Amino acid sequence: MFPFIVHLILKYKDNLLRIGIITVVCFVFLLILFSILPSNLALTRWFVYFFPVTRIFEFIVGVVLGVIYLKLQKNFSKMSKTNATLLEIITLIMIIVTVVLSPQFNDNLRYGLVFAPFWSLIIFIFAFQKGIISTLLKNKILVYLGEISFSFYMVHNLILSYILFLWKPDINMTLLICLCFILTLITSSLLYHCYEEPMRKRVKQFFYTKLEYKKFRTKKIG
Repeated sequence: MFPFIVHLILKYKDNLLRIGIITVVCFVFLLILFSILPSNLALTRWFVYFFPVTRIFEFIVGVVLGVIYLKLQKNFSKMSKTNATLLEIITLIMIIVTVVLSPQFNDNLRYGLVFAPFWSLIIFIFAFQKGIISTLLKNKILVYLGEISFSFYMVHNLILSYILFLWKPDINMTLLICLCFILTLITSSLLYHCYEEPMRKRVKQFFYTKLEYKKFRTKKIG
């Protein structure tokens, strides 16, 4: 769906107000729908949490956020370090408060929808990297953890499922969770260096070679 979504959004990229209004309307519609649906049914959980059509809204929000960032980048990049730090602190407090209050929400909303506005805001503010907190996050170790985060996301559930539900070792739960975390870190690091990064380079090289060959053929024929 990514190419179609990007094409549609870029078509209206010069009208941020229209994009914003459509996104907010979709959010309100899903908010109402998820609120009235019963939260104790397996079918509802599938529809709210696993069904791609409903979950794709969060993805669309990310794409819209990227377009807004590119359009407003010059304006916000002039922020002072003090103002940027203040905004970073405010957004962090907002997401912490949302997490603390989340048990009060309908389970359907807690699967992700209720967090969308706050995560969008925190991503947008931190993307400029102008405040003290975002500067601290540039630490090499944290940057590396960010680079392997996709691999971490891909394998964490497999490791948790195998250890917690299949193996079921009779040890302290805190120790078990720590073991799962360490194994996931090691596995994701190996996956990143041995598969993800090499494949990314190969794919880029493949398309680069194809494009260069096409340019050469066009130039030769011309």
